[in-house]
Amino acid sequence: MALYCYDLETYPNYFLAMFQDVKTDEFFSFTHDHLPELISWMENPARQFISWNGAYFDDLIIRHIRRKLTPTQSGMFRTKVSITPQEIAELATLIITTDKSNPTEVATLNAALQGIRWANEGEQLTSIDIKALLDPMPSLKKTEVRLRFENVEDLPYDPALDLTEEQKQVVHDYCKNDVSATRHVYLTEALPHLQLRRHLQDKFKVTALESLSEPRTAERILMNLYMHKTGEQWRDIKEKAQENFRNHTTFGIPIQDFVPDWIEFKTQYLQELLQTFKHMELPVKKDTGHPIGDQLKQRVIIGDMAYQMGVGGLHSTEKSIVIDVREDDTKHLIMTDIASMYPQTMIRDSLRPIHLGHDWIDIYEQIRDLRLRDKRAGKKMESNALKIILNATFGKLASQYSPFYDPHLLTRITVTGQLALLMLIEAFHLNHIQVISANTDGVLVHINESQLKTFEQCKTDWSKQTKYELEDEHFDMICIRDVNSYIAHSPDGSLKQKGKFTKPNLKKDVQAYAVTQMAIDYLLNEITPENSYKAHDFNIYDFLYSFSATRDFEVFLESEDLRDKLTKTNRWYKSTTNQNQLVKFGGKNQNWNRIPNGADIQIFNRVPDESIPDDLNLVHYFAEVYKLVKTITDEDAAPLVDSNG
Repeated sequence: MALYCYDLETYPNYFLAMFQDVKTDEFFSFTHDHLPELISWMENPARQFISWNGAYFDDLIIRHIRRKLTPTQSGMFRTKVSITPQEIAELATLIITTDKSNPTEVATLNAALQGIRWANEGEQLTSIDIKALLDPMPSLKKTEVRLRFENVEDLPYDPALDLTEEQKQVVHDYCKNDVSATRHVYLTEALPHLQLRRHLQDKFKVTALESLSEPRTAERILMNLYMHKTGEQWRDIKEKAQENFRNHTTFGIPIQDFVPDWIEFKTQYLQELLQTFKHMELPVKKDTGHPIGDQLKQRVIIGDMAYQMGVGGLHSTEKSIVIDVREDDTKHLIMTDIASMYPQTMIRDSLRPIHLGHDWIDIYEQIRDLRLRDKRAGKKMESNALKIILNATFGKLASQYSPFYDPHLLTRITVTGQLALLMLIEAFHLNHIQVISANTDGVLVHINESQLKTFEQCKTDWSKQTKYELEDEHFDMICIRDVNSYIAHSPDGSLKQKGKFTKPNLKKDVQAYAVTQMAIDYLLNEITPENSYKAHDFNIYDFLYSFSATRDFEVFLESEDLRDKLTKTNRWYKSTTNQNQLVKFGGKNQNWNRIPNGADIQIFNRVPDESIPDDLNLVHYFAEVYKLVKTITDEDAAPLVDSNG
């Protein structure tokens, strides 16, 4: 089957559908003058399509066009209904601008999409939506920035504008660029995910997983298995989930109902904390169905460490620190994590959404066993596919729209995990094992060689009581800015990078990564930014900043007495020759605000080549390195502390 990536552009006097053959790179396009040919071409069963957000925009527009062009029976005559680019643009605007929280606007949109919103089984005019597949994802333009795409220029004309012939060509070229970007994301990012979805489709005999996120995939498979086993129907289960929503928003969540008996503490302070928890009742937001966890936000002190509890999990509140044991064989840095904490909690305590029977958790446990079997057999792809079901199910417990909705169960799982982790931290403290950091499901310790046996015994005793399994990861140096932002160096030379130190990737906006890399070189090896810059083969992408405005803001570049309006998404580098300021205007209060790192810049939305420009302001980037280093060492490029520091 031939694969084509596609995208649409809609203007009052211009409609464009652009396609690119994934295999040959060849482009095809249709305008409003050739709509019947477009629909006929797309309905060919030998073709399959790939889109970015197609399920919520492009596919809907295409199916709407087909509906308007389909001959209809009217008495003795057949009438062919036409559609203009103006009508297409009006529907596109309605889809984009509808306020999903406004029932009246949603009703208007639903009426416009009547009969085409949800595709039929085997629907040809339904693409593989890779934005939905990789969810959560930002706009395609922001994705292009994250993936260092050569051209990230945004749509230059207001969608309400009647285009000139010259402007139509600009939009045509813009659309080609976006289709190329979609193809790039498909080939480099989406294919492994599609492989997992297709394996799950074959294994569990379900369809249409190719445009579903991991949580929705888990929901679809578990629901199908559960309905097949129990005979219950999806609509009936959803109604029970909605009743669950109404009950919890009315009566809240009593925590005393679910603290496990095996949660025990040895110190009076933590015993009293446990009793405090057992008397809590959490309210639930009436609009979202999410638990309100203010009562859970307890600050817990164990030894010289402080920990913050909350509805989302436990984390330490340590100050920045650097520990280096690379030259000391008597010291160890070990991160011990609860393996698959949420699935372990559900299976161990036989937990399931309150409105579902025990068959649900039995099915869940069987999937866990299948995954362990595949993992032991070295079937990595099969094991990772099943892992999606186990891990992604948890998030659906918080969604009022899911048949699994149960905030009581969600809170029980997170509270149980936090209390269990506090038990482990308490055991370490009572045995004089130094805890450096803790977050959600793991604890980092700094210990002497002589403490290894005690460390292992603490873990063994804790696992025996809690039935949780632990997994260890060893480091020989760690630089912590905060609990969610650190670099950890492993004995094999690999790095674990989190938060501010994350590498450029599809899921996170990483600004001027050269600053991060030079800071890492300084922190790990005391290499100055100047020498680090010389040692690395940096290109211009490593020095680019970016910003994408929401629909409530406009972006401008101010210089002297001029103020030029820019597109929503922009990227730039700091320049030695320009004097200007990037600003945004809008929001609730209609304010002007400066954009971070937006002074004295060169906009660089189109990169002609990857070489470093002559006007790159290296002094700025070197200064940023020292600022980042200071957030960890609290000193201006001072020597690092040793293992005893």
